[in-house]
Amino acid sequence: MVKELIISDVHIRLWSSEQPAPIIDHPARDQRLHPHRQAEFDIIAALIPIPWSWDDIVKDPMGKPHLASGIPIIGISHSNGWGCFAWSDKPFGIDLQTPHPSIFRVRNKYCHPNELSFLTNDIEDSRHLMLWSAKEAIYKFYGHGVDFSHDLIALPFQATDDKISIQYQLDKVKCITFIVHCLQQENFILTIAQTSHDENNV
Repeated sequence: MVKELIISDVHIRLWSSEQPAPIIDHPARDQRLHPHRQAEFDIIAALIPIPWSWDDIVKDPMGKPHLASGIPIIGISHSNGWGCFAWSDKPFGIDLQTPHPSIFRVRNKYCHPNELSFLTNDIEDSRHLMLWSAKEAIYKFYGHGVDFSHDLIALPFQATDDKISIQYQLDKVKCITFIVHCLQQENFILTIAQTSHDENNV
């Protein structure tokens, strides 16, 4: 049930929703009282490759996961029975999303007015899901402090594109450009956000 791939130097392990992950006996699982949260824990625990384990993962005060050693950088995401664990020597953010009507309904909360000018007012326009996931990936790049509809502005793109360019307006002068890689599948989208080469240390 595990699929492995590499996108732009990011190693990714995916768990399919076709069947539940094996139940992991771990105190951190017991702290998750809801069965849905326990299932998410099992998925991620099953994806962590040797030599690491769940005990090697720590979270910063904002909840962003890291390996205790700090190297490599890792990313975790899950949605409706799907999950991913990723790692790379370079900074990145990753997000996995399954389609849901609410993503279209709340588009004004994550879309900049410039983006609404090229998106269609159609729930079938898959670019809404692409854009939501792309901005989630950028948020996870930092772990905090990103206003989706104000700070992040995507350049026009098509539903068939495998990359989205998004500008992060830090202030009136400073702007960072993110390239977000998009892997679209029938049941989910996976996005990976990376800055351009000279901005990785911002």
